[in-house]
Amino acid sequence: MGSAQGLVIWPLIIAVQLLVALFMLGSRLRPREGVRWRIPAVVIGALLIALVPSAPELAGGLEQYSEYIQQLVVFSGVLALLVLAVRFVFVASPWAALFCATTAYTMQNLASGMEQLAKLLVFETPVPASESVSELCTVAITVVVYAACYLGFIRRIDGLALERMQSRVMLAVFVVVAFAVIGFDLLVKSIYGGGVSFTHVVLLRAAHALICVFVLISEYEILCVQQLRADKLSIERMLAERGRQYEMARDNIEAINIKCHDIKHQIRTLSSGGRVADQSALDDLAHEVAIYDSAIETGNEALDTILTEKSLICEHAHITLSCIVDGASLDFVAPSDLYAFFGNALDNAIEAVSALENDERRSISLVVKRRGSMVSIHAENFFDGRLMFFGGLPRTTKADVANHGFGIKSMRLIAEKYEGSLTTSAENGIFRLDAVIPRPRTT
Repeated sequence: MGSAQGLVIWPLIIAVQLLVALFMLGSRLRPREGVRWRIPAVVIGALLIALVPSAPELAGGLEQYSEYIQQLVVFSGVLALLVLAVRFVFVASPWAALFCATTAYTMQNLASGMEQLAKLLVFETPVPASESVSELCTVAITVVVYAACYLGFIRRIDGLALERMQSRVMLAVFVVVAFAVIGFDLLVKSIYGGGVSFTHVVLLRAAHALICVFVLISEYEILCVQQLRADKLSIERMLAERGRQYEMARDNIEAINIKCHDIKHQIRTLSSGGRVADQSALDDLAHEVAIYDSAIETGNEALDTILTEKSLICEHAHITLSCIVDGASLDFVAPSDLYAFFGNALDNAIEAVSALENDERRSISLVVKRRGSMVSIHAENFFDGRLMFFGGLPRTTKADVANHGFGIKSMRLIAEKYEGSLTTSAENGIFRLDAVIPRPRTT
C-alpha cells in the first residue's frame, strides 16, 4: 500500500492492535485511581506516536525508518513505552508491566504475521491490490488470533499472581521479543521481493508465527512457575506456624483439663461439705468448667486437640459446632498436617458464620468417616455475600490479597500429599468443602 492514506492507516491499525492486546491483559490487573482519564491519555498518546514513523515518508524526505536497524530500534522503543503505559494505567510491578507489554506485542506480531501469511497464500503477495480487502483481512485475522489468545491463556491468568509478579526473567523475555519476534518480523518484510523465493518467504512467515506462539506459551509458564514458587514459600511458612500452634494448643488443652479436674473436685467438696456457698454461683462455675472440660475424643490426638480448641472458640462466639469424626481413620496423616488442614477449614468456617446475625445459621458441621479404603471429609457452613472461585478454590475476600488466601491452597496440597483430592462449592448461602483421601495399603 503505497498511498499517503495507507501510510497513515496502517500505523494506526498497529497502534489499535497493540492497545487492544494491552487492555486485554490489563483486565487481569487492578486499575489505578483516575483510570477514566489515564486510559484516554494512553490511547491518544499511542495514536499520535503511531504517526511519527510515517511523517518523514509523507513529507517525501528522510528514509531512515525503512532501514532494518533503525526500525528495530523504533519498535523496541514502542515496546518500552508499552511497559510504561501498563504502569501508568494499572497497579502492577515492573515485572508485571514487562509481562503485559511483551505479551501484547507478541500477540500483535502474531496477528500481523498470520495476516501476511494468509495474504501470501491467497493473493501471493503481502499487499493485495484492494485496500478494503486488505483491511478486512487484517480485522478478521486479528479477531481470530486475539480470541484464541484470550481463550487459550489470558482468561486463565490469576490477576493476583500477575500483580505480585517478581521475576527478573522478564528482562530476558523483553530481549527475546525485541529480536526474535520484532526483529524476525522486520527481517521477513525486508527480504520479500529481494530475490527470495515465494516458498521460502512462506516458510519464514510460518516460522515467525511459531516463534510468537512459543513466546506466549513461555510467558504463561513463567507466570505459573513464579506463582507456584511464591505460593509454596507462603504455604511452607504457614504450615510451619501451624505446627508450632499445634504443639502449643496441645499443651494448653492438657493444662486446662488438669486444672478443670482440680476445680471440679473443689466444687464437689464445697457442695457436700456443709460450708456456706451460693449454690447458683457454684452451678455457674460448674457450667463454665464443664465447657473447658468437654474435650472432644475422636480416637486421634491431633484431631482431639484441634477440635477441642475450636469448640471452645465456637462456644464463646455462640456458634454451634457439630462433629461426627472418626479420628482413627486418619491415623496415617501427620499430626501437623491434620492440625493445618482442619485448623484452616474451621478457622474459615468460624470467620464466615461469625458475620451472620441469624443464630440459626451460626452453625458448622464436620463429618469424617471411613468408606472402605477411602476417608471422606465433609464440612459445611452458612455464609453471606458472594464468593469468587479461581481454579476450583474460593478467592480470599480480604483486602490484603498478597498475604491471604493460602489456607485453602495448603489444604488442597495436604490432600494431594496423601494422594487425595479436595473440592469446594458455594450455593444458596452454604459453603461446602469435600476431601477424599485414600488410606495406605497395609502389607
